[in-house]
Order: sequence, then structure tokens, then C-alpha cells
Amino acid sequence: MIDKNFALTNFYQRAQKDQRLLPSHLAVFTAICMLFDVNVAENAIKITRKKVMKLAKIRSKSTYHRCINELVKFEYMIYKPSYDHYIGTYISFPTTSVKSQIDSAQPPLS
Repeated sequence: MIDKNFALTNFYQRAQKDQRLLPSHLAVFTAICMLFDVNVAENAIKITRKKVMKLAKIRSKSTYHRCINELVKFEYMIYKPSYDHYIGTYISFPTTSVKSQIDSAQPPLS
């Protein structure tokens, strides 16, 4: 079972030092956390782009996809896409601390 407090604490600690994150990343991650709370998930939840975009107050599909892809790339979450809208896409959070990743976060390219 995933500890949501650990996932949030881990995210906030890393996000403070990660210059790559934009407000849109924070909005998407917060929306996903809200869905975790609503669904009382154990390890992963099913999400839909429409629900996350509405909660994150993001109107652009390209912004949504960019944020999801970068949050996965930066290892803030685990994304298991499903291209079947009846099944949905699964999201989970890493369950181990990533302190070494905090220290090695790359600043954006100039």
C-alpha cells in the first residue's frame, strides 16, 4: 500500500529544488493526488485526461501531455498508459525515497 503522505512529502521536498518544474507540473501532480484521495487507492489509480485537466485547470492537451511525460521522466510518478478509454490509465507514485535524485536534479538548459 502506498503512503500518500510519503509521496506528497517526497514530491514537495524534491520540487523545491527542481528548477525544471513549472506551475503546470504542480497543478497536474496536485490534481492526481486529489484523485488518489477520492479513490482511496492502495497502489495505483485509474485516471482520465479529462478529469486531471479539469482539476488542474489546464485547457491544453499538449500542456497536459507535456506535464505527464516530464513528471514521469523526472521520476515523480509511474505512468502506465492504456489506449482504451474504457480501461483508463494507471498512475502510481515511487515508494522509495529519492534523495540522491534531489541532489542531482538538473537545472534547465540556458
